[in-house]
Amino acid sequence: MKTLNLTSKLENYNNVREALKKQGYVLIKNFFTKREICLITNPVIKVLQDEGWGYKNDNHIIPRGPVNRIGSLKFLECIKLMMQEEQLHLISLQGKLPILMKELLGEEVFAHPKKMVRICYPYNMNPNDLVLPHQDLFYIKGEKDTLIAWIPLGNYLPNCGGLEVAHGSHKMGLLPVIPNKEGRFNCAASNIEKYELDWRVAHYEIGDLLIMHSLTVHASGKNLSNHFRLSLDCRFSCLNGAINEEQLLPPYYPKLPKWSDMSGRWSFKSFVIPSSLQIESSSKSLEDIMMNSRFSFN
Repeated sequence: MKTLNLTSKLENYNNVREALKKQGYVLIKNFFTKREICLITNPVIKVLQDEGWGYKNDNHIIPRGPVNRIGSLKFLECIKLMMQEEQLHLISLQGKLPILMKELLGEEVFAHPKKMVRICYPYNMNPNDLVLPHQDLFYIKGEKDTLIAWIPLGNYLPNCGGLEVAHGSHKMGLLPVIPNKEGRFNCAASNIEKYELDWRVAHYEIGDLLIMHSLTVHASGKNLSNHFRLSLDCRFSCLNGAINEEQLLPPYYPKLPKWSDMSGRWSFKSFVIPSSLQIESSSKSLEDIMMNSRFSFN
C-alpha cells in the first residue's frame, strides 16, 4: 500500500487547498504541538484506565477483556465521560485548526458540536467492529463540502490501525452502501473492490493532522498491535451553509445526555448555534445534498 502524500507548506493556503481538491485529503505533519495533543490524550487515557478498559504501558493503553463493543453500555459510559472533557471541544473552536478550515473552505466555518473519540481495539480481540471503507457524508449529511479533521492521539505505525485513505476517491460521487456482516455500520460502501481504489496509509505521529472531504473513501486499518489506537474526529462546514440537525447533538444521543447536561465544568457555555446556519432534518435525502454544492472540491 502506498504512503499518503504530505502537505507541509502552510504559508501558502492555496497549495493546501489545491492538494485537498486533487487528493480528497491533506496530511500535515506536526500541525499541533505535543502539548496541545496531550491536553486531549491525558484525559482520554485517564477515562480508559478509570473505567477498566486497560492499563498504560510505554505511552500506550494495553486493553484488558472483556471487549466493550461499540454501542454497549460500558462503551457509551466511556464516551460520555470523554465528551465532558472541555479540551476535546476547544481544539476545534480555538487556535490553528478553525483558521486552517476557514482558509480551505473560503468562508467562516462552524465546528460541529458532534465529534468522536475513536477507540480501536487490537484486531484479534474485536474483528467484528472493524470499520469498513465508507464516506462520512452518508452520516453527516448537511453540507456536501464538509471537512473532517482526523487527529491521531498517539504514534501509530501503519500496522496499528491508522486510517487508510483512497486517494482521489472524493471525485467518484456518493457510492451505494451496505451494512457489515452483523448489520452494523450501515455506511459501508458496497462492492468497493470493483473500483480499484488507490489506497494510502501513513505512520501517524502525535501532532499530525489528516483532513478529508466528506466524500473521500476511507477505512480503519487492522490494528495488529497489542494496544488501542486512539483518535479524535472533528467536522467543519460553512457558517452560512446547511447542517444536519443531528450534528448539533452529542454522539449517540439520546443514549448520551444533552450538551447542557455535560458542560457543567466548561469555561464556555455549551454550544451557541449561529442564526446563519440552515438546520436541516436528518430525513433530507442524500441526493438533494449532492445537488447543493457550494464549492468545487470534486
